[in-house]
Amino acid sequence: IPDDFAATPEMITWAREHTPDVGTRETDAFIDYWRGMPGAKGRKLDWLATWRNWMRRAQADLAGRRNGARASPHRPSTTDARMAQAQAAGERVQAQLDRQTAKEITDGRP
Repeated sequence: IPDDFAATPEMITWAREHTPDVGTRETDAFIDYWRGMPGAKGRKLDWLATWRNWMRRAQADLAGRRNGARASPHRPSTTDARMAQAQAAGERVQAQLDRQTAKEITDGRP
């Protein structure tokens, strides 16, 4: 990112119109993120477009959190997937124990 990259008055106007819930801290986070990105990934042809995309994503993330949704509704988090797997496994084990207990009761075993 260029050393002199900063929000211009035009960028601020755009942000107020298109990403009203995202403040200047998000621009600071953008600059810090890209300053720390080494190599080819840290080089962009159009920093202004990259910033606009970053701000749009931040706005969408905030809107999603307000609505109780994750930032990326199309891809569940790894934690959510693992918790769902663990819960399903627990339900299977409980069902097996329930069947075993019922069988022992009908067979007259304690």
